Amino acid sequence: MSHDDIRGAIPHSIEAEQSVLGGLLLDNDAIDRCGDLRAEHFYRGDHRAIFTEILAAIIGGYAADVVTVFERLQAKGSETDVSYLSSLSLNTPSSANIRRYADIIRDRAQKRGMLALSSDLQEMALNSAEAAAVLIDRAQGQLEKLSEAVVKREPRRVADLMSEHIDVLEQRSEGKIRVIPTGIEDLDQVLSGGIRPGNVVVLGARPSVGKTALAMSIAANVAEKYSVLVLSMEMSAQEVNDRLIAMLGQIPLDDVLKANPDNQDMWRGVTRAATRISNELTIALDDQPALTMLEVRNKARTAKRKFGLDLLVLDYLQLMQGRDENEKRNYQLEEISRGVKALAKDLGIGVIELVQLNRGAEQRGGRYRMSDIRDCGGIEQDADVIGFLHRPIKDDPSLGDQWHRFAWLQMEKNRQGALADVPLSYIGEQTRFAGWHGAWPKQPGTARRGKGLVD
Repeated sequence: MSHDDIRGAIPHSIEAEQSVLGGLLLDNDAIDRCGDLRAEHFYRGDHRAIFTEILAAIIGGYAADVVTVFERLQAKGSETDVSYLSSLSLNTPSSANIRRYADIIRDRAQKRGMLALSSDLQEMALNSAEAAAVLIDRAQGQLEKLSEAVVKREPRRVADLMSEHIDVLEQRSEGKIRVIPTGIEDLDQVLSGGIRPGNVVVLGARPSVGKTALAMSIAANVAEKYSVLVLSMEMSAQEVNDRLIAMLGQIPLDDVLKANPDNQDMWRGVTRAATRISNELTIALDDQPALTMLEVRNKARTAKRKFGLDLLVLDYLQLMQGRDENEKRNYQLEEISRGVKALAKDLGIGVIELVQLNRGAEQRGGRYRMSDIRDCGGIEQDADVIGFLHRPIKDDPSLGDQWHRFAWLQMEKNRQGALADVPLSYIGEQTRFAGWHGAWPKQPGTARRGKGLVD
């Protein structure tokens, strides 16, 4: 009797799982017809392990047959017998129906998820002290995650796509397609108007140079017309709010931290900042540390559902937690970087991603390279824009007064515009950045790039 015929049993189909595994062993290219099938969709543990090794071999460019998969499993201490792998291959006539079998496996996995969710809901309803509205919102998020499925797209002729793209050009010319201005004129010019939905903008710097202040300055500017979510893994919500008050109230951060009851200028600044945040800005904040990519996705989706989302700020990437703690750190971060790019495209949002840099520019005339991004080479492939923040007086305190507020952004990658060096003003006591007005200070020994495209 088929497992599918047993009423009341935990939903699963061993036959479908065996057919998919057997089909893949016969035809590795059949993986393209399995959609978003993942190891966790399989019911049996040994089937999850077999699928994982088949997929790893295919992604790595190796043949995934009975012998190679058995060797990979054996190397990881699996007790799966080679005869079982052989039977999977022999008992599956072809991979012709593998799409249907993959759909069955996903369907049963979703039904098991529904059972688990219903059990969780019962537990929450009986034992949680939280309000019903909070529990319902949590349940909706879990149900939404359960219903997610990747839609496979088929290639289309460019000739067929062009008429649709002409409509895009017309909407762009009429201002109907949004570009998110950063509020810093020179930066927006280099970005051809601002940050585009689906784009990932990486801002890198050495510690304490001001990358968080730059990101928060842009976030505050954007939040006047768009919706922003800041995921702060480095600073607490209290620290971020102190900086926002100093930035928006244009008062020294030191005064905010001291909160002297007699400092009337400071309290007037606090009132200005609080009024702007309440009445003019759409900005949300989350200070949970060591986020995983799944948690970032869930928080972004929740924000988009509740109050809309146009720009996500991640502070900062190297503080995120990988899915597999046993993997090397650079592999973890490469997976996270790909996930951030996929999230930007899926939700149609811009992302500002902060990263730490290694030392090294000092020996190269003060310019960074993309390879200076700490712990991860994959970021440079996934990012649409990469900018490195410099504050010369931070490196050389002996520079004159003209350097006191001067900073610059070294645009090292820009898919939508020119490569240029963007001058900035840094008002350090208020932890905010603005545009620079006037000529650059003279900077001996460092070549400056203009606003034209550079090879």
